[in-house]
Amino acid sequence: IVSAGALVVGGLDFDGVDDEFTITGMSSTFQNSQYAAAFTVVKCRSALSSTQPVFFAQAGATSGVARVYLGQVGTNFSSAGRRLDADGFAQSTSAISTSTSLLSGMSQWADGDTQLAVNGSEKTATNYSSGAGSTSNTTSDVVTIGSLTSSVIDGFVGELIVYASDQSANRAAIETNIN
Repeated sequence: IVSAGALVVGGLDFDGVDDEFTITGMSSTFQNSQYAAAFTVVKCRSALSSTQPVFFAQAGATSGVARVYLGQVGTNFSSAGRRLDADGFAQSTSAISTSTSLLSGMSQWADGDTQLAVNGSEKTATNYSSGAGSTSNTTSDVVTIGSLTSSVIDGFVGELIVYASDQSANRAAIETNIN
């Protein structure tokens, strides 16, 4: 990324106040998909008591109902996925670091499973029933980078890659490429 002719090193700087990207044209990206995968390089300034997303795809008009989430929740990194036409939710967390970290989050709605890897190390997932069916078949109203309603990330995002497909077999290769 280049700004005013200079290479931006360290990533995009989100100020924790009002910096965000709202993406249009992605509202149906995860519709009728069984999987989601998001990879990011992030450096948080501190572990705050709020939710600070790097990537967030929101369901319908319901605030905070995530189809795909990757970022910080309080003092933890978190990856979460939700089957939007049922009450199922799965989350995987790991203690936050203020060092540069590579986060990989993968969701599979058929099994109600979300997996988080931090710097290549898989973390324990907390799984909840995903309800009937295996797809996330409602559309997202909002897809954002850096914010979730009133919560904004305070730190740097160096890279973000998102897939609406199963990337578990490719995770190591994608992480190596990002490194």
